[in-house]
Amino acid sequence: MAELEELKREFAEMQRRLAEQAGALDHARSEQREALSLAKAVIEQQASTRATPATIYVPREHKLADFTGSTKPGDGGVEEWILSMKSAFRVMKVPEEDQVELIKPHLKGEARDTVRFMLTEGDNSVESIFKLLQETYGDKVPIGTRLKDFYDRKQAPAETIRAYAYDLRERLYKVKRREPGRVPDEEGVLKEQLVLGLRDDLLRREMKRRIKEEQSLTFAQLMQDAITWSEEEEAQPESILKPPVRAKAAVHTTVATGDTSSPLTLEKLPTQ
Repeated sequence: MAELEELKREFAEMQRRLAEQAGALDHARSEQREALSLAKAVIEQQASTRATPATIYVPREHKLADFTGSTKPGDGGVEEWILSMKSAFRVMKVPEEDQVELIKPHLKGEARDTVRFMLTEGDNSVESIFKLLQETYGDKVPIGTRLKDFYDRKQAPAETIRAYAYDLRERLYKVKRREPGRVPDEEGVLKEQLVLGLRDDLLRREMKRRIKEEQSLTFAQLMQDAITWSEEEEAQPESILKPPVRAKAAVHTTVATGDTSSPLTLEKLPTQ
């Protein structure tokens, strides 16, 4: 009887443990279902957020430029305006389907009428608008003329090195904007032309030496080196820069004072 009672107790204990394990397993499965449900909700929320276009926010201080179709110097060309609009699209994360609506308020006067009347019916894409404006108001100067303007550029009298360098870069930019692959080594060509066009012979030779010794020198660094070197030359003492003038002054002083102690006497001066 004692053995039978012991077996019953062991069997009851075994059933209790199995019941505990089954309860733990059910609890784990319940937690797993809740986790999966939560993960699904998060994924659906993220997908919904991506599908909703981002709100366009234009800060008050970020005023977009208008384009009127004017080609007068200083008004800004269509190329610059297109670049500024594309930059605004990126900065403000404007969805492609909303970009046209952002452009329209910034087309004024003739440019607005050009898009209104000349754009193909049904074609209302951003790229079509930009292409039409580029063809109508873009740079019409032959690319060969633009290249000649660049290679013929020299530093003008009284022109600063910085102004000369900036204009040189702007001329090459006009070529690159029309034909990006026309000048392969842009940096090298810019440095070469900067040096060739310098007005000062000594400065030109010095900058040629700098390019040869340090080929990794950038255009901006070369320009700054030229400016620094030029300022150092201008800062040299007058006695070093113009010794002949000093010598001439000494001669006149001798004549005026009649100082016979000087090795250069009146007898050695040419007679009138």
